[in-house]
This record gives sequence, C-alpha cells and structure tokens, in this order.
Amino acid sequence: MASAERVLFVHAHPDDESIATGGTIATLVDEGVPVTVLTCTRGEEGTGPEADLLAERRERELAEALRILGVQDHRYLGDRDARWRGGSRRYRGSARLSPAGAADSLAGAEFGEIAADIAAVIDAVHPTVVVSYDQHDRTAHPDHLLVAEAARRAADVLGVAYYAIQPEPASSAATRIDVSPVLDRKVSAIAAYGSRASVTSGFVTFTDGTALPITRTESYRRIREHETHAPTFSEQSVTAKVIGAVLALLLGAFVGAIATVSHSSVLGVGATPLPIGLLVSILLVTGLLAGLRIVFGTRVLAAAAAVGVVGIAALMATEGPGGSVIVANNLVGTIWAFAPVVVAAVVLGWPDLRSSSEARMGKPSSSEREPAK
Repeated sequence: MASAERVLFVHAHPDDESIATGGTIATLVDEGVPVTVLTCTRGEEGTGPEADLLAERRERELAEALRILGVQDHRYLGDRDARWRGGSRRYRGSARLSPAGAADSLAGAEFGEIAADIAAVIDAVHPTVVVSYDQHDRTAHPDHLLVAEAARRAADVLGVAYYAIQPEPASSAATRIDVSPVLDRKVSAIAAYGSRASVTSGFVTFTDGTALPITRTESYRRIREHETHAPTFSEQSVTAKVIGAVLALLLGAFVGAIATVSHSSVLGVGATPLPIGLLVSILLVTGLLAGLRIVFGTRVLAAAAAVGVVGIAALMATEGPGGSVIVANNLVGTIWAFAPVVVAAVVLGWPDLRSSSEARMGKPSSSEREPAK
C-alpha cells in the first residue's frame, strides 16, 4: 500500500479515520503518498439544533485530527467535490443498529446514489487503492455496513483495488502495517475528538464508558471482485423465485424420466446381474437435489425439483395404454418407487449448516461492537 500513487480512505463518521486507520494515514503521508479522506456523515445521528451543534463540533474536531495526521485533501460525501449528479446534498448519520433512516440520513438514501457519489470522488482523484470497511464489519453500525458495500461497488465498477479494514489481531492473510513510528500522532488525532472520547493509558474511552485499545498495527485485506456478494435466492424478486421454481420442477421431471427409464438396467458380472441402473439413477437424483440445495442455499428449488422427480416417476410407474410397465413389480422396481421420496426427505430435511455458521461469524457479540457514534 505504501507504494501506491494515491490512497482514498472512505469512512462513515468523524473519528473513524483516526481510530481505525490513523496510523496508516500518517505513515503514507510521511512517505509522500497522496491521501484523500472521504467522510460520509458528520456523525450527528438526527436532526434539530442539538444535532447540528454536535455536527459543527465534530467537523472542527475532524479538521484538527486530519491536520495532525497530515491530510491535505478531505471531502464530505455529497458536497460539490464529492457528488456525482452535481449540486450538493448532506448525508446525516443514521441511528445505530437501525437499518432504516430518515430520507436525509445515509441509511435512508438510495444505495445507487451513495455509490455514485463515492465513484465521483474516485473518478476525481484517481486513487490506486480504496480503503474502507469490511462487508461484515463487526460494529454492526448500519452506516459502516452501507459504506462498505457502496465503496466496494464503486471501486469495482471503476477498476480500483479495494482493501477492507480488519480488526486486530488480524489473520495471517492480512496486510499488516506497523504504525509504532507514528503512534503519537494517531493518539493525538483520536484525542482531538473531545466530544466523543478521551485517551488514557493506551485506550480510547468513549462517553458511554466503553473503551478500545489503541493498536500499534493496522490490518487490511484485499477484496477481489469475485468475492463480491451475489444475491441469494431469498433476495431475488418474486418473479425470479417463481421462474426458478418452475425451471427446477421441469429439470426434476427431466431427470426423473431419465432415471426411471434407466433404473432397471443391469450389468452382468459372471452369473450375477448387478443393478447398476438403479444405483446410477439414485445417485443422479441425489446429485440434483443436493446440488440445488447446496448451490442456492434454499429448500425451495430442491423441493420443486423433488416434486418433478417423484411426480414423473409415479406417472411412469402406472400401466401404459398398451399395457406396458416401465417400473416392474419386483425388488428393483419397489426400491426405485420409494428411493426418490427417501432421497428428497433426506436432502430437504438436513439442517442449513452454512446459514448457522455464517450467522455466528457475521453477528458480533456486544463486547466486540464499537460504541454508538
């Protein structure tokens, strides 16, 4: 990162830049790397005279913190120098842990507008690296999560490398920066936020009594474009879900027909015929249903395919107009008559292990969360 021509830091509120990335900013500035800091809100979290007075104070504190860190180029998202559509607008801070917000708050704004305004800054300053939060930011603040997604989207669209801030201690895969040489400036920058916190004994203590250690290392992870979040089945529109279910039903019927026709095939090994067709048919159905369940992370498509498989197998098991029977009344036919139902029950019944593990990793405990902005 220190060899980059220009680095853009995108932060949700005043003080985030100093607490999370202050050492990195000071290090880059000392090495002659042009740095731009984009702050998305004033951290006021509301409207009215008191919120406006707090915003004015935090603006002054932010200006002092950036002076200490050596930043020459600072912008507020929505101002004329950080606005895609021209003109200006003000994004107010959003209430903590609330996914909704007023129309003039960051959380209440359209995602496309936020991403476009961040893209306007990228287009203006031409950074080689954009730094912001991880999409699974442990603070769980709606502004952090929204900024993470919008900054990453803007960076992806404009082809700029995106680095996500990682909590300490970071994994071995992270890019770690030793900020010990500039630690005093990082501490001074954090201390500039007297309205929010105080610095004592290596900790920043916030007005609500919570405290965070001031780290000597700051870590980041490169987020590749292929790691971006693809919409899950539950996030699709109703029309897309219906079309997906119908296609899964037809695919299940097709596979069920092939498997039913093939189930009675045998392979002679000496004097013993092996029911290879039955085995292959059961594996084919299992692969289809399990694959749909695993790949799309939903029971809906697997269930639709199961209906197609079981339905067509049951239909083909009946006696045809000419008296022909595809599923014979013998051991192989009996096993095949019940096999698709058993496979469907097992595949649809197993617990969603991926969702539960993601929930454990994605939801921070209260002790891991930052204090309210």
